[in-house]
Amino acid sequence: MTVLESFDFDISVDDVLTFMGYNEGKPAPKKLLEKAQAMREKCLDIVKPRSVYQVYEIFEETLEMDGDAIRIGNSEQMGEFRGKILRKVLKGSLLAIVFVGTLGPDIDEEIDKLNSKGDDLTALILDTMGLYAFTKSKVRFLKELYTTEAKPRDFSLTEPFGPGQCHWDIREQKEIFTLLDADLVGVTLTESYMMTPKKSGSGIIGLGPENDIIDKTPCFFCERMDCQGREMQKMFGDKYAS
Repeated sequence: MTVLESFDFDISVDDVLTFMGYNEGKPAPKKLLEKAQAMREKCLDIVKPRSVYQVYEIFEETLEMDGDAIRIGNSEQMGEFRGKILRKVLKGSLLAIVFVGTLGPDIDEEIDKLNSKGDDLTALILDTMGLYAFTKSKVRFLKELYTTEAKPRDFSLTEPFGPGQCHWDIREQKEIFTLLDADLVGVTLTESYMMTPKKSGSGIIGLGPENDIIDKTPCFFCERMDCQGREMQKMFGDKYAS
């Protein structure tokens, strides 16, 4: 099991404001812009990106069978996942990277502190910056995985896909957590299958020959159009973008 940390990235105030719905035709109010600029350094100071992952075998026969069950694991640990979109995402993959990542608890505590003081605007800005920072750290994580896990095998990576995304049952989190020691990065799972800290994410990434794997995001297979995932995809584009 591998732990990665200390991902270097910056936060673009312009990108954060765009994600909040502001643009050239609808510029952000001066007060909001000033607060966002002030919070940028604060956010960079308190987020502590860390990820844990493990490479497992995909039992190919389960991808070829009718139904939606997919078995991922090894001789010691096994997870059984269900989901039609997951099957499509993993088509052509020989291995699966199971991962959990987080920004740590400090940003959650700061947002709660701001809300308790009645500073809802600054809390909203920091919360949005946290979402942006988490996506940035995931891009860095993917680049590291490509360098250390995919390239040496002459493989490529699929897009990551996690429970709760594109209608994948959130209860599948329990299978991911059976395959990982998420305590290594300070992430726990609640009874309702939500992760703590809040700025955390989990999922599966396929590994396989470039010509065999599916080079599509989970959004490609999903009919939902009005979600944060699509907005972030537009903003960040290719998974290996800097």
